[in-house]
Amino acid sequence: MVLGVAAAGSLHLALALRAVAHASTLSQAVRAQWGLAAEAVVSKDDLSPVTVADFGVQAIAVITTLVSTLTIALTSRLLTKRKHRTTRAP
Repeated sequence: MVLGVAAAGSLHLALALRAVAHASTLSQAVRAQWGLAAEAVVSKDDLSPVTVADFGVQAIAVITTLVSTLTIALTSRLLTKRKHRTTRAP
């Protein structure tokens, strides 16, 4: 991988922090609009509640992981191509 481990880690961290901020905003917005209304809660087999916000936060986590992984892979590929172009003899 051309993109260094430190750079990839920094990118993952930056995207994760952004995801946490978005998830927090989403949770607060859902809570402000729905509160703890029965329509916003689903019960699981273990009877613990799952809210609409929980589903949204999970979606943000999945999307962020996908975007982070794809971004690192594409960046690494582009850097590899650029390195090959600049090191090729004329």
